[in-house]
Amino acid sequence: MLRQPRAVSALYYDRHVPSASDSIGVTDGVSFSLDRPDDKRPWIEMWEIVKHNRRLVDAAYADVATRRDAETHLKTAVMNFCVCCAHLIDHLGWDPAVAGNTGTQQSVDKIRDELTNNYQPLDLVLDACNTYKHHTRIKKNSKNVRIRKFSSPPPRIAFGWEDAVGKANYRDALDVVNDAMAAWERYLAHERLI
Repeated sequence: MLRQPRAVSALYYDRHVPSASDSIGVTDGVSFSLDRPDDKRPWIEMWEIVKHNRRLVDAAYADVATRRDAETHLKTAVMNFCVCCAHLIDHLGWDPAVAGNTGTQQSVDKIRDELTNNYQPLDLVLDACNTYKHHTRIKKNSKNVRIRKFSSPPPRIAFGWEDAVGKANYRDALDVVNDAMAAWERYLAHERLI
C-alpha cells in the first residue's frame, strides 16, 4: 500500500532542499516513487548537484592511485564540477524569487558578472568550463583555461592559461575546486539563499 507524501509548504522549498522523506512513498518491497511537487526553485537541485560533484572530486583523488586512467579520471571529475557551477549560474539567473532577478537572460548575465568580479575562484572555474565547451575562446578578456599539468605521485592536475602578455599561469585544480565551493557558499549566504 502506497502512503501519501506529507505536505510541505512552499516556504520550505524557498530555503531548504527537499529530502527524500518529504515526498517519498514506500511500498511493501524495495521499490519507491519520488515525487517533487514544487519545481519552482530548480537552482536548489542544481546546488545539490554542485555539492555532489565536489564530493566526486574528493573521491576521484582518493582512488586515483590505483587507476590506469588516473589523468582522465581526475580531469573528468574536476571538469564535471566546473560545468555544474556554470549551470548553477543559469538556474539562479532564471529564478524570479532571487532578489533583483527578472527571470531573463539579463538576470543571468548580472549574476555571472557579479560572481566573476567579486568571487575570483569562480571566474577561473567558468573560464575552464567555457574553454571546455568551446575549445578556444576569442572574446576580449576571456582566458583559455585548460587542465595542462598532471603529476604523480601523488596524482595532481593543474589548470593552465596565458595572461594578457603571454605569461603561463598554473593553479592546482583541487585548490580551485575548494576555493570555488567556498566562494559559492559565501555568495549564496550573502544573497540569503542558504
